[in-house]
Amino acid sequence: DGANLHPLLVETIAFAGGARSLQPTIIAKGHIYGTDWFGPLEPCMPDSNHPQGGFQKDVIDSMKQFKTVEFAGVAEDFCDYTMKLQTIEKLEGTEYIEKLRFITDGTAPILPNQQKVIDLNARARKAGVQFIQHNTLFAASL
Repeated sequence: DGANLHPLLVETIAFAGGARSLQPTIIAKGHIYGTDWFGPLEPCMPDSNHPQGGFQKDVIDSMKQFKTVEFAGVAEDFCDYTMKLQTIEKLEGTEYIEKLRFITDGTAPILPNQQKVIDLNARARKAGVQFIQHNTLFAASL
């Protein structure tokens, strides 16, 4: 149905809320009816007539208050890829890039072993992003 969270994401959220004693903030994409969003920061086609029709700076600004920011997405080579690309492009070279944690087992590829995914993950690691699993101990991910 396109609106429900993937079961692994639900497990990740429950784990973060329970075992880590955290309250996760879910950043949803798709703020404009009929407009595709492959990542949380920008629609695929900007709409200057809508307040959420462009770059969502408030999402980036909200990251500043947290020690770490963990991301997960379902389709590794589409939405998850775009989420990673958007956050890296907006945060690379800033102090905030090292706050990012990409949760690897909350995603799966539609087309496995895409070179663009491999390259982007290498770029993210080089920039300081950590890759973790949903059950990585909190202290280990710092």
